Amino acid sequence: MTLNEEHYATAKRMISASSTKTFNKARSTQIAKFTKLTCFGRTHRRQEDLASHPLQRTIINMSARRLTPVEEDVLALGRIRTALKKNSYSSKEEFVQRLEPKLYHMTNDEASNIRVQITEVLRCATLPASNLTKNKKDALKNLRADKSIHILKADKGNATVILDRLEYDNRILALLNTSTYKQLKRDPTANIERKICSKLSGFKKA
Repeated sequence: MTLNEEHYATAKRMISASSTKTFNKARSTQIAKFTKLTCFGRTHRRQEDLASHPLQRTIINMSARRLTPVEEDVLALGRIRTALKKNSYSSKEEFVQRLEPKLYHMTNDEASNIRVQITEVLRCATLPASNLTKNKKDALKNLRADKSIHILKADKGNATVILDRLEYDNRILALLNTSTYKQLKRDPTANIERKICSKLSGFKKA
């Protein structure tokens, strides 16, 4: 059986179109795979670069002080706020300060009972033994003694930032000398929290 010229041309066009479609699909798939592998390679290299220099991610030294390797190791622990405490009383005071506003919405008897229990727990609490080596303890002592720098946590990235004290103070004063902030006669946090709790209680009862 032979095809006439018209049918042959139609069959040829259909076969050609099917082959072109299959080729383009395979080509697109291969290009996508190649692009994915290329991107993975770049990402992997960036991760390797960061992994080979981990301190670049965790310590940002913007001060004039040159940190020793031991000081960098201590700062890289990410617990500098706690580590720089001179004693355990500061952390206990912070705990009480954070707890106190939560007691405002309770009755006097409930709040007093909780205060008594918390006081007893804090009195009997003992700090765990430090796992820092002597070199790291000495490094912490030196960092605490240096009043020319200010150490704080970065807003993002879980990094530790070291600034010159003068520069830090100037930045704070620059913020305070604008009309953005004004001095309040009292801390409104407790009052706002009570209002929010009251609103939420109303929604719960409704």
